[in-house]
Amino acid sequence: MLTKIESKSLTVESFESELLSVCGAFNVDPKHQSRSVLGAVQHETLADLEVVHVAKDLNSIKRTKKELSQDIGENFFLIIQEEGQALMNQHDTARIILPGDMILIDSAYASDFSFFGRFSRQVSIHLSREEMVSRFKNLARGGIFISRDDHTAIAT
Repeated sequence: MLTKIESKSLTVESFESELLSVCGAFNVDPKHQSRSVLGAVQHETLADLEVVHVAKDLNSIKRTKKELSQDIGENFFLIIQEEGQALMNQHDTARIILPGDMILIDSAYASDFSFFGRFSRQVSIHLSREEMVSRFKNLARGGIFISRDDHTAIAT
């Protein structure tokens, strides 16, 4: 799809720290209680948009009340699945996303991303929460799913 980032072996703490620096506070749950992650976190700016590529072989990544108290949720994340699959949960929505699928996640609320210990890769486009709410009011909410077969998905 967009960019294939090179994965490497990282400590769980290093991966979590890299994720914190570009996406905010999340709790990382490694597969099989491992102390390492095959993955990468890569940040870039494209057309004035903050884009983060995330690759990992984890059980899950969660944003709970604890992580929400550590930083304010300034963004919506438009997550595009590039490789593997993920179960994305926010509010009352839980969706399995496959390559090409997208989901909108609100960083101001708890979320849970499950990868089942398998390698998965996503692109996260960070959209200003303030601007999204200003433009779309209550229509801007986490958990909105766009299938890879949807015509609006093809436009991105």
